[in-house]
Amino acid sequence: MDPRNGRTIGVRGVARSNVYLYKRDADLFRDRPDLKPAYLITGREKNKKKPVKEVVAGFVIPSAAVLLSRRKFKSEDLLIAAVAGSALNGARIGTEILGGNTVNSLGHSGVLERSAGLVSAALSKKYQPRFNPEDGTYSTDTSRAGALGRVIKWLTLDEANQDVHHKYPEKIAYTLEKGLRAWYDAPFGSFVEFLAKSKVPLVREGKGFGVPKAERPDMTHEAVLLIQKRRVGQYAAQN
Repeated sequence: MDPRNGRTIGVRGVARSNVYLYKRDADLFRDRPDLKPAYLITGREKNKKKPVKEVVAGFVIPSAAVLLSRRKFKSEDLLIAAVAGSALNGARIGTEILGGNTVNSLGHSGVLERSAGLVSAALSKKYQPRFNPEDGTYSTDTSRAGALGRVIKWLTLDEANQDVHHKYPEKIAYTLEKGLRAWYDAPFGSFVEFLAKSKVPLVREGKGFGVPKAERPDMTHEAVLLIQKRRVGQYAAQN
């Protein structure tokens, strides 16, 4: 449910409108930085510089790569490189949006039961997610929903395991497994963790890892924690 307009969003709604939902909140905090919680304040709130350079680079770099790889520099070759660069950049943006939409919808679809539950969550207009009775959240590990969920988890670079991510945001690999089982459960995160803890240059753990949870900017707001606690209490009382 969207608390600002009372409209039911659901899993399908998030999958469809994920970018807009993030943008709306981001625009709110840009316009009203005084509303930001203290742990989210960066000191750069007044910097409203538009990401023109990043947008241009996203087009120029792949176009230049195509041009140089073909080693042809006539006017028609410049056009081919520009079209190919645009297509590559569009594919990159589309992949990011699809991945983000999948993660934030199916990754927060509550308790799932096998692949049928996953398909129902993604396609059903009347799907009613069930929260996790042990913590009151709707975070999901899609791999618990069978082979399809496992594939989705791998395709989203382990991000579809939002259950572990929310409970242990300090972890690099979104898994509680160890050894080879961890590489099977979260191959991308395990690889990144291996690089971060190795002697490979330029790859190190970020500043947020290993610090107390209270100091991290991605911790759950106290109001949300109260709601989750109440869900757990109501579930315990009814069962």
